[in-house]
Amino acid sequence: MRQVDILGTKYTIEVHVSHEDNMLSECSGYCDEAKKLIVCADVNDKAVFHIDEEDKTHVYNKILRHEILHALLNESGLQENSTWARDETCVDWMAIMYPKMKKLFTELGIEG
Repeated sequence: MRQVDILGTKYTIEVHVSHEDNMLSECSGYCDEAKKLIVCADVNDKAVFHIDEEDKTHVYNKILRHEILHALLNESGLQENSTWARDETCVDWMAIMYPKMKKLFTELGIEG
């Protein structure tokens, strides 16, 4: 469990075992705006994740990025006031593209 500041609001990040959290029955993570909680499924759970050891960090980071983006959209007000900010495809696209965009911006010296 750790804490992160999302636009001035403290969120707790937790890792849960899928079979112990009903919310993880159809997803690998979630953001609970009311509880200010970000949950990622435990990528070490072999019943759910069939991935190589070296891929676990990549998968966990992708899940966490996705859920942090939900928290950012929640705290910015966009989640409540737009349809695109609730769209899982859009949020997933941002989570997947972030490392690629960061790499490109760093290479160009425009990351800051």
